[in-house]
Amino acid sequence: MRLITSLGYLEFFMVFLTVILFVIDFKKGFILLMILFWTAGITLFLKEHFHLPRPFHVDNRVQFLDGKLRNDTAFDFSEMGAKAFWELLPVEVLDEVRKTKAIAYGFPSGHTSIAVALWGALILLFRKKWVAMISIAMMLLIPFSRMYLGVHFIADVLGGYAIGAIVLFLSWLIILRDKELQPYLQKARLPLGFRWRTVFLLLSPFVFIYPMTLSPAMMQLPGSMFGYGLSFCLLAYKGFPEIGGSWGQKIGRMLVAILLYLGINFAFNQGMSYIGRPDSMIINFLRFTIEGFIFLWVAVELNMKFGWFERMQKRHLRSV
Repeated sequence: MRLITSLGYLEFFMVFLTVILFVIDFKKGFILLMILFWTAGITLFLKEHFHLPRPFHVDNRVQFLDGKLRNDTAFDFSEMGAKAFWELLPVEVLDEVRKTKAIAYGFPSGHTSIAVALWGALILLFRKKWVAMISIAMMLLIPFSRMYLGVHFIADVLGGYAIGAIVLFLSWLIILRDKELQPYLQKARLPLGFRWRTVFLLLSPFVFIYPMTLSPAMMQLPGSMFGYGLSFCLLAYKGFPEIGGSWGQKIGRMLVAILLYLGINFAFNQGMSYIGRPDSMIINFLRFTIEGFIFLWVAVELNMKFGWFERMQKRHLRSV
């Protein structure tokens, strides 16, 4: 179950989406990246809005088995969960939990919402039987692992399913339907200017600025979104990368992206440890913007220089 639940953490998504972006399909990978960010942002906002505890917060008999989730806040509660399925947690429990700042709140389950939205989008994007089978398994197993490991109530998981389903449905309306998806996939370039796509990619990250003000470290989400969005707009103007080439080239361009990201991440961590980590939202926002921009724009352009990527050529639109 720890192995299954690890498929819902950032480290897995970085590798998984890097493979899709630089090896399988750049444009589809970017759609998945944005769905991941939006689902995570909405889920984090709701966690900070509801301030609801996890099972091990309200009952110290529950074993904490995740191994990765932060568990630095302990409450002296035993058997203080809801007494029936449709009942709420006791008021005194909620009051005590909500007095504690920087707790890892439970509702809704981020693992579940992301599993539904991301793996559901994978089904709609690739439309392969084996992809659908794996994706459905992930949409069932990942939420179950969260309850098994003692970090979520079933209500948290059901809330995650609802959020993931809503994000997936909206993604389908906006981009995943054939009439929207196929023209997007066929175009070698996308005009910029004052168009809704450009405005959305560059301004939508700021929607999450206010919900993330509780912790400067949470600027990773809007900062990364802005960096990736800026990269995409520049690539759309200059010309998207064509996925192709030998397996050596595919692996090479993936390694370039990973090494660039690890390098800039290491440089920032070293610099901040040297000068002291600044408790500044602006600095953290800029840091993650730069990391996202280097990971996407600089990695693609370097691979172009190496001859491992080529610009897409205009194609005739296939009938669907």
